[in-house]
Amino acid sequence: MHLAFPLSSNQESKQHRLQDFLIMSVSISALSFEHHAEPLGIPESSPRISWRFKGVAPNWIQETYEIEIQHETEVAAETYIVHTSESVLVPWPSRPLVSAGVATVRVRSSGNGVTTAWSEIQRVEAGLLHPTDWVCELIESRREIDPKFAEPPVLFRRNFQVKQAVQKARLYITSHGVYEPEINGVRVGNHVLAPGWTVYHKELSYQTFDVTGHLKVGDHVQNTIGVHVAEGWWAGRLGFLGGRHNIVRTLSLSSFFLRTCLKVQ
Repeated sequence: MHLAFPLSSNQESKQHRLQDFLIMSVSISALSFEHHAEPLGIPESSPRISWRFKGVAPNWIQETYEIEIQHETEVAAETYIVHTSESVLVPWPSRPLVSAGVATVRVRSSGNGVTTAWSEIQRVEAGLLHPTDWVCELIESRREIDPKFAEPPVLFRRNFQVKQAVQKARLYITSHGVYEPEINGVRVGNHVLAPGWTVYHKELSYQTFDVTGHLKVGDHVQNTIGVHVAEGWWAGRLGFLGGRHNIVRTLSLSSFFLRTCLKVQ
């Protein structure tokens, strides 16, 4: 025979304190999308989501997770509940992101009768997902080159104005060679040897930078963007037994454009 006795007020208080302890002892951290260190300009429209747990609750196992997604263009947030212990690269449950589309995401998990607090909100922004999204052309240096020797970096510069307040501004940039951009004399990003090694006749990767804080606004205010482009793997010394320069026999090229979203007053 199994007898059940009502808990005393002292026992109930202990249970509540234990549950509060478990909630505080398990939390979600390191929310990420496709393992990108920074989810800005990512190449996936439906990025898989991962998170980690931290805490000291013994034998705690996730049984259910809940994801809340707020698209930048929508008023209401979407909530999805999934019964699983998975927390690595779980499927994106909402509609795909459009090019340069933005969403905010947060997650909480349940298990052993305990539900964690919501994770910190993480922002994810898609990159340019289609070739037609690019509205620029390659810029070529007019300097004549000798294919037998190394060439110094080329500096591309251009002045421009931003006459209205900007909500956000993104620099999408790549090059044939390696590049380092700056706006108004301030370096953009911390990438080294970007865009990196690639198979040039098949693809050319690009990077996305948030340059909102680099811009100066005003009718008579001038901004200057500059990009240093060097040989890199595109035209530098490459190959066995010392290799040779300018295998493709053309000078480094740079391609970039700036996209701004004006702030509604």
